[in-house]
Amino acid sequence: MAEPRSYRNSVLVALLAASGFLLFGCAAEGIDGGNVSTADLQKRQQAVAKTDLLIVPGQRIGPVRLGMGWDEVIATLGEPDSHYTNTGDVTKIDTQMSYFSLNLQIFFNTSATPTVQSIRTVVYPSRSIEFGSLMWADLEPVKTAFKTVEGIGLGASSFDVARTYGGYEANGMVDMNFKQRNLYFIVTKDHRIWSISTRR
Repeated sequence: MAEPRSYRNSVLVALLAASGFLLFGCAAEGIDGGNVSTADLQKRQQAVAKTDLLIVPGQRIGPVRLGMGWDEVIATLGEPDSHYTNTGDVTKIDTQMSYFSLNLQIFFNTSATPTVQSIRTVVYPSRSIEFGSLMWADLEPVKTAFKTVEGIGLGASSFDVARTYGGYEANGMVDMNFKQRNLYFIVTKDHRIWSISTRR
């Protein structure tokens, strides 16, 4: 998977795409899910109703597990709101699906049988804003509340994360990387968690 710097760049790319920008050949849809079919929205609702909404490091977030095939994700959640394929070498992420109503992004490798390499639960910005300047008030409300078994989810305090998991690696002021736990957090300027991911 991507190194932390390129991972951080991928988050910026994802945020810009979610805000409706054209970037690296990707046009994202609006974040309200308005272009998603009723059948796909029902698949999402059914998948969430059947899951425990747990973030299990190194395994899954809710109904999506690491190593899951592209076809399995579509069968489980339906078509995504936004689909992004990296056409350059900027982010080191090959393909991404975003499910805005689930606060979920799924990253795949590119192969004959694409599989999930990373899963992120994320809060999307309500407007375009510079990556390092995000405040919790700049973000959309959380629609699907995935949490770790310790109760850490989107909106948690970065101080609570540090107290729960101990020492972490940091790249600047926004990253809290717990590599041995396979948990990665990104923090707003006002110390709230706006992204939680696990990866292979």
